[in-house]
Amino acid sequence: MDDQEKQAVRRATGGTAEDLAAAEYEKAGARIVARNHRLKCGELDLVVEETDGSEIVLVFVEVRARSELASWETPAESLTPSKLRKLRNAASSYLASYRGAATSVRFDLASWNLQTMQIHKNFWWY
Repeated sequence: MDDQEKQAVRRATGGTAEDLAAAEYEKAGARIVARNHRLKCGELDLVVEETDGSEIVLVFVEVRARSELASWETPAESLTPSKLRKLRNAASSYLASYRGAATSVRFDLASWNLQTMQIHKNFWWY
């Protein structure tokens, strides 16, 4: 498999993982506000508004997938300090123009290993 084919597989795997993560949030009653939201400083995979009691929480979801079950690195382990910095900057930029009703923010990780989708709430603190 050449590099272009590998890249196409990665994009397809990532797209499937994002679809599954969005479906999990919607099934739980959340509203998807944005998908693959691109900013100068980075990209936000999913932005979700979730109701927690009487409070609306804006959730930034980083979606990670591994196409090989035997991969030595879990989806969570693939989040480097550099990637977390980009996420923080993208979230800050998004919040600067956000006009929704959310009163708090949360960062989640959605990880998929081709068999199981796991949502890790409050995975990372701002």
